[in-house]
Amino acid sequence: MGCRMSAAIDSDQETAAELLARLPEWFEHWEERLSRFRRDSELSQLNRGQGTSQSVSPWMGEVIQAALAAADYSQGIVVPTILGALEAAGYDRSFEKIELSSRGTDLAPSEVAGWRTIEFDPRGRTLRLPHGVRLDLGGVAKGWAADRAVGRLKKTGPVMVDASGDIAVSGPKSGGQPWAIAVADPRNRDGRLAMLKIQRGGVATSGRDYRR
Repeated sequence: MGCRMSAAIDSDQETAAELLARLPEWFEHWEERLSRFRRDSELSQLNRGQGTSQSVSPWMGEVIQAALAAADYSQGIVVPTILGALEAAGYDRSFEKIELSSRGTDLAPSEVAGWRTIEFDPRGRTLRLPHGVRLDLGGVAKGWAADRAVGRLKKTGPVMVDASGDIAVSGPKSGGQPWAIAVADPRNRDGRLAMLKIQRGGVATSGRDYRR
């Protein structure tokens, strides 16, 4: 997914190590569905099928539902319809293949409001994107993947999954202690702004020091 992933299980069971070894395989399968940088991904195929009703896989259905819920909850601040603006800003390939730049672009009103015109049936798992509306699932897909990975790993013990800053935690450590999550200081590579103590749930940060 164009970033570094890591995971930890607070357990000494052999099955924990075996499951951790499968983590890259799981993320690879999810990326094959959810990445906008792969022309053969399910997301890319959906974006090419504007104006038609299309069936989506269970994974894709879950992520689209989460993305639309985020747009509704944030009242349009976080929307999945910003692909055109990302491409205009130069983010048209995976991040490791582009040069860092302060170049940016404004969102067109149609991109901000476009998520309301998406027709999605979660029960029938069908999607219709109006003409001119394309999806970028971005951090929603990473957060979903971190949650899904936690669900698969927690059977062997308390687990934390870090999808490049999108962090999911199954519950407190085996001794009852919370997980310690450091918030990096963008002005000091070796420093940190805070140390969060997370018992369960998730936490994410965003900044302009690395990706703009």
